[in-house]
This record gives sequence, C-alpha cells and structure tokens, in this order.
Amino acid sequence: MNKIYISFLFLLSTTFILSAQNKKELRAEIESLKATLSTTQSALSESRKNENVSLARAESFEAQLEDLQKTNAQLLKNMSTFMEASTQKTDNIGRALESLREKEAKLKTINETTKANDSIALMLLTDFKKTLGEEAAITVENGAVSIKLDKVLFFGSNATNAKLAIDATPMIKKLASVLKAHRSMNISVEGTSISGAGLDMATRQAGALVEVFTTTYQIVPERIRAVGKIGSSDALFIKVHPNFDTFYLMVRTDMKHK
Repeated sequence: MNKIYISFLFLLSTTFILSAQNKKELRAEIESLKATLSTTQSALSESRKNENVSLARAESFEAQLEDLQKTNAQLLKNMSTFMEASTQKTDNIGRALESLREKEAKLKTINETTKANDSIALMLLTDFKKTLGEEAAITVENGAVSIKLDKVLFFGSNATNAKLAIDATPMIKKLASVLKAHRSMNISVEGTSISGAGLDMATRQAGALVEVFTTTYQIVPERIRAVGKIGSSDALFIKVHPNFDTFYLMVRTDMKHK
C-alpha cells in the first residue's frame, strides 16, 4: 500500500513538474511569439510607412517627369520657332545683301556713265576754248557746256530782228566745227527774254540759228532744238549736253539686267 502511495506521489510530482515545465516553456514560447509578432508588426508598419514614402516619391517623380516633358516640349517648340525666325532672318539678310549688291551695281553704272559724260564735257570745253578763245563766255552747268553768245553780233542792234547777220558767219562756222566733232552730244539753242512780250522773238532767233546749223553745216536735226525762255536778260545761249534720253534708257536697261 505504501509503495502504491509513494508511486502515486512520485507520478503526481513528476506530472506537476512536467506540467510546470511545460507551462514555463509555453509561456516562454508565447513571449517569444509576442516578441516576434511585435517585431513583425513593427516591420510591417515600417514597410507600410516606406511604401507610403515610396508611393509619394513615385508620385513626385511622375509629376517632375511630367513637368520635364512639358518643359522639354516647350523648349523644342521654342527652338523650332527660333530656327524658323533665324532662317527667316537669314533669308531677309540674304535678300538685303542681294539688294545692296544690285544697288551698288546700279550706282556703279550711273557713276561710270556720269564720269564718261564729264570727260566728254571736259573735252568739249577744251575744244570750245581753243576754237573761240579763252575770253569766250563758256561755263559748265549740270554736265552741260554753256556758251553765252553776243546777241548783237548775231542779230544786230535791232531787238526785233530774227535774221542772222553776215558778220556772225565766222563765229557760226567755229561753233559748228566743234558741235559736229562731238556727235554724241545734244544741242539746245536758247533765246532768253526778260519779259513774256519778247519770248516769241527770243524763240525765233534761237530757231534761226538752229536752221543754219542743220541746213548749212549738216548738224543732224535730231541732235538740236530751239528753246525760248524767260530769263534775267535778253541773251542767246548754246548748251551742249549728253543725250539724257539715251543715258536714262541705258541706265534703266542696265538696272533691269543686274
């Protein structure tokens, strides 16, 4: 009986010890699980936090990328506009330079022609001075050589006379010799009057001299004309000048082909 009782007590003690040990281990395991759960929850919370941060960063990056794309598109558009404007400006500069070159060529043509006419006028002036003498009233005005004639020598002292005097023949011959030598120049014979009343007579006197030049000395009629003008005195002029119609036609034609 005692043996059974002792055995029972031993078994009960063993069971109690084992139970206590199991409870201790269970509690330790529970504590471990709680710690693991807490760690896991902390990690999960941190992960969620990091996820939110990552999502926020991703949204920020997407917004920045969108802004960059818009900025890049605007830059490309501005660059395209700039290139178009630059091309247009280059074209405008090219046209302006071409226009300047054309104008320079036109001015060169005019200058060369003017210089040629000036050279002819100088030669004409020299010839008139040699033929008529240094005392002759010869001037150069606007590219034309002008000779003021003694009206009394040509028509006498009668202001209403349009018939050339015989004494004027030597002077007319000298004038004709120079005029015929410069066939490229045109001639204007101008009779001037201080009043309108004498204008008709001044024109007739100029016409009388033109008629002698064309009939007696064979100066081409297309080169010479008679003109009556109101002036500061009753006078007679011979003006020899370039053929301005031909000059301007030549310049205009040259300009069209530049």
